[in-house]
Amino acid sequence: MEPVLIVDDEPGALDAIMYALDWEHYGFTIKGVASNGRQALELLKKNQYSLMITDIRMPGISGLELLQEIRKFTNIPVIIMSGYQEMDYLKTCLKYSVKDYLLKPVEEEDLAKLLVDIKNEITHEHMLNRQLHFGIPAIKDQLLKKWTQGLLREEEVRDQFGMLGIEIKDSQRICCLIVEFDFMEATTFNQTNFEIQMKRYAARNVIEELILSQGYVYEISEERFGVVLFHAMEAENGINIQKKAEEIMLFIEKCVKIPITIGIGTKGNTLDNAFQSYSAAEKMLDRRFFLGGQTILSADQLPDDHEKLKPFETQGVISIIHAVKEQNAAALQSCIQKQKKQFVDAETPKPLVQSTVVEILVQLLRVVQEVGGHYDNLFELDLGDYKSFMQYKELDLLFKYVEEKCMVVLEFLAQQKPSQPAKMVHSVKKVVELQFSSNLSLKAIAEQIHLHPVYLGKLFKAEEGLSFNDYLLKVRMEKAKELLLYSDKKVYEIALEVGYQELDWFYKKFKEYTGVSTSEYRNKAKVSS
Repeated sequence: MEPVLIVDDEPGALDAIMYALDWEHYGFTIKGVASNGRQALELLKKNQYSLMITDIRMPGISGLELLQEIRKFTNIPVIIMSGYQEMDYLKTCLKYSVKDYLLKPVEEEDLAKLLVDIKNEITHEHMLNRQLHFGIPAIKDQLLKKWTQGLLREEEVRDQFGMLGIEIKDSQRICCLIVEFDFMEATTFNQTNFEIQMKRYAARNVIEELILSQGYVYEISEERFGVVLFHAMEAENGINIQKKAEEIMLFIEKCVKIPITIGIGTKGNTLDNAFQSYSAAEKMLDRRFFLGGQTILSADQLPDDHEKLKPFETQGVISIIHAVKEQNAAALQSCIQKQKKQFVDAETPKPLVQSTVVEILVQLLRVVQEVGGHYDNLFELDLGDYKSFMQYKELDLLFKYVEEKCMVVLEFLAQQKPSQPAKMVHSVKKVVELQFSSNLSLKAIAEQIHLHPVYLGKLFKAEEGLSFNDYLLKVRMEKAKELLLYSDKKVYEIALEVGYQELDWFYKKFKEYTGVSTSEYRNKAKVSS
């Protein structure tokens, strides 16, 4: 989180800007508050801040005088606030490289847009500094990460790969793997940070030696490495992805002596397929909770969930989880029977049925987490138990298992006594789910339930772990994804249906939320079906 200093001589104005939005969502945290320019100057000399937001008219040292002083020793980004729009102020702000000039009262949307831009600039600067420190390997890591996460177009990938000497032939296929370290989760884990870094370094070296010219390794996070394997399209010349993963696991456990889990994504024929493959590998790792760690989870063996399930199967999962949330045992049994009948009537392949069951279990886990439950105790976690359902040879036995797990969660929810704040937040969520297509705002909802919007916003964040605006965005975007996948509606029709009057704004928010455009999302879904 980037530290922020806020300067204003009015306590009310300070509170307003501090609670105007969810700062952490935009990558910032308020680390300093000053009531005058002199106090701000002292704080800036003693501490490191990534952003300063200051009023202009203050007693003693004014905002502009403060700006002149700090430019003698720091280039920190600055946002100026004022209740007056005067040309002299604007000229001085331009002279001292102020990021923007906001009129009071500051609009949340204006401030949010500014924070996004400034955070991107800071991130870019940090990235450049890291690249200067670590050199080309760090640049390659960053490029491979952005490519596999769908943040680069094919032409950008080819241009940048060429500059870094990464050669990809058109005749090669692509498959993404994610290697996750399991030892960090062990209760007996007590190694120092230096020891952890040495093991990560050793593990990376092992992977690089094993794949040689067949692909590339890059860092995703502290606990994960990404692997992109390139292989010839002809089967006889290609590499066996499963065997290569087994080889990686064997040698890391033997040489580095740490347990790992590997997720294998789908295979693709173009550079753009890397995102699809990476996403599939990531979803395979999501199933570790039920299928166990220290293993290899392949998208070929366990088909991907939503994007490979047919619409009726996806809807079946949604209906089952909805019945659990509503604590409706009769509806739950009906939904399970309906889903089972659909599988029988369609003669659905066993791997796809198993994939649906895993998706139901993952969703049940999320339901428990949403209400703060301890899923280990609730599910009486036994990885052997979860692996055993994959061996069921009869559909009835498999769905009996599903019903038992659903009832465990349903009964757990029935025992919960929601607090008053939880009830209020539940009411807000209900309004969002019913009215997300309208021009909703937290202020309007707060008026309906007779609460101050700032208080309701803090309450919502405390209960849900995300701001109201982020929750509204999530609901709208998930509905948009559903409509893109399972309807033939035009994009502008979908935008209107999920509450966006301006198509350009919908395009922008969808790309930010999913990492891909609406057309790319719809096309990738068609390719994978």
